Amino acid sequence: MTSNSPIYALLILVMITSSCIVEKEDKREQYQAELLAKASIIPGATIGESTIEQVIGADIGFSTLQSIVEATQFLDTFDTTKPFTIFAPVNTAFGKLHKATIDQLLKVGDHQQLRQLLNSHIIPNQINAADITKEIENRKGSVKLTTLGGTTLIATMKRGAIYLIDNQGNSGKLITTDVKTATGYIHTLDGVMMPK
Repeated sequence: MTSNSPIYALLILVMITSSCIVEKEDKREQYQAELLAKASIIPGATIGESTIEQVIGADIGFSTLQSIVEATQFLDTFDTTKPFTIFAPVNTAFGKLHKATIDQLLKVGDHQQLRQLLNSHIIPNQINAADITKEIENRKGSVKLTTLGGTTLIATMKRGAIYLIDNQGNSGKLITTDVKTATGYIHTLDGVMMPK
């Protein structure tokens, strides 16, 4: 029995490690499900005559983003005839920011920084996920996207998902893609892109 003790100990260690990995994967899947529940728009959905702003305003998963849009009087940008693509951060994305960053952005009366933040998520054209993926493949791994505010975002693929990276190294994964509105596309994002 003594000669088998190391084998039994190793088996127990493998079982414990396996259970920890499964538990971690379960938590990750649960987190993703919660994130999607909070941003309840459907991938590839067409929202008819609704504008980007109307869709964001109607979804509780975008309440932080909607507050910023309202505070900066950004509504006029989305109500034009020019099409846009917005990488819309969900509420949990804003929750990941450091408190000092949030405090700096929310300075009383300083809506310029918030406008720059919003502009860092908007492409002045319609771009769907297939377009982004095709360009990533054509350019051998990444493509640069220039936002309305002049920020360069790098789009890349990881495990079949599109990720965006800003000039400061902040990243976010596109969760729900290709939500077509009357004024362009919405792609939900689990990170916040910062202005240059």
